[in-house]
Amino acid sequence: MGLFKRSMFLGMAAIAILDGFAQAENTLRGAFADKFLIGTALNVRQVESKDKALQALVRDQFSAVVAENCMKAEVVQPKDCLLYTSPSPRD
Repeated sequence: MGLFKRSMFLGMAAIAILDGFAQAENTLRGAFADKFLIGTALNVRQVESKDKALQALVRDQFSAVVAENCMKAEVVQPKDCLLYTSPSPRD
């Protein structure tokens, strides 16, 4: 799966997962739920991680997830007419 498709899929999945959990007042996302979104940036390794503690932290504390360095312009399109569609070797 290409980097763009994977990022879009993971982003949509994260939104669906985060949206499905109750917002408790003792979390960052719960404390500011009526004011603004609390976000975090994740890299490819973190998104693909099986680390339960990381998954719980992201799920419980954040209401928005964005791609970290893997979607920066210089990684996705380092020069004109060249577009990478798989994860960068740096990730």
